[in-house]
Amino acid sequence: MTHLKADLHVHTWYSDGSQTPAEAVQWAAEAHLGALAITDHDCMLGIPEAQACCDAAGILLAHGCEVSAYEGDVKLHTLAYNCDMNLFQPFMQTLKDNSVKRTEAILAKLDKIGVHIPVEEPMAERHSQEQPIHGMHIARAGVKRGYAPDPYAFFGRYLNYGCPGYVTDFRPSPEETVQAVHDARGFSVVAHPGRIDMTDAELYDLLVRLKALGLEGLEVHYSTHTPEQTAKYEAMAAKLGLICTGGSDTHLRGRSRSVGKPDFWVEDELAAKLGIL
Repeated sequence: MTHLKADLHVHTWYSDGSQTPAEAVQWAAEAHLGALAITDHDCMLGIPEAQACCDAAGILLAHGCEVSAYEGDVKLHTLAYNCDMNLFQPFMQTLKDNSVKRTEAILAKLDKIGVHIPVEEPMAERHSQEQPIHGMHIARAGVKRGYAPDPYAFFGRYLNYGCPGYVTDFRPSPEETVQAVHDARGFSVVAHPGRIDMTDAELYDLLVRLKALGLEGLEVHYSTHTPEQTAKYEAMAAKLGLICTGGSDTHLRGRSRSVGKPDFWVEDELAAKLGIL
């Protein structure tokens, strides 16, 4: 199992990605990966299709999701792998239920500034009625109503921090997320530390707190990390005794992130944590 090339952070159309699970696996095969993780936001609905495709392609699949946790206004996404689904399902159901409440809160704020989007329209943008409502679904609905030329522009005008529709209510905290993964016997990893809006000291202190609750990993190797950031977070992980992971965070083909980049290899300790050993 030593030196198994892997991408442990890939999204599909079951959250805010545009590719199918089958397409994600196809791109993993083209990148000559030996292991892949599908990590849709707040759900694992793409896992069955991805598993069948990985089995056919000879790729090991880690079952995962990316929980959209927040520390106040600071986004601190947490990757959850290899959870006992009987134990993790209540937490995931809460994420789904709260996504509806959050969407209603966002749409109410937007309505006050003349941006009118009925809740049924973001719900209709989902690939499955079983998946949570993501901000991308609101953005796509807004584009169809002519409020922006594309979903990313809609985010920039209405949904990002400081914008009229910005809402973090009904999100779990990093502590709640790590505790839920730990209680479900899973493996939790703080995602893309280079994108977390904290000083290094603040991030370190938070990681110390999360490790006490069961945090075990840090996504050191990431598509937009500079070499200097990678080295910094690798040293931080070593000091804290956290396992280094890596992923592209690919959402669609043809943009800056692609499946299999950056180069990352899984060894036995991590493979066991991921449930693919």
